[in-house]
Amino acid sequence: MKYVWSDDEIGTSIRNLTIPFDGIRYAELFKYISKALSWHHWGSYIKSESDILSVSLTKTGEEAFEKFLFSLQSNHRIEDVIGNNTIKYIRYAGS
Repeated sequence: MKYVWSDDEIGTSIRNLTIPFDGIRYAELFKYISKALSWHHWGSYIKSESDILSVSLTKTGEEAFEKFLFSLQSNHRIEDVIGNNTIKYIRYAGS
């Protein structure tokens, strides 16, 4: 952790605490979580040679996913919230 100085929207310098974050490890973690949820919900094992894409979306990316993918009304849709809205996930069987 370290402190850095930055300017806010009106030009006032403010001190912020930053924490190093490894985005690659984050994405890898969620690949494993996806495999576990697939097993949990459908008893389906995802092999290590299968492709799993784990991404962090901006608000614009989230809106695009909602419009073009999540708005489809699949019969195999699972939507769940864990830990008092800490994690929300949506999964489609076969997607």
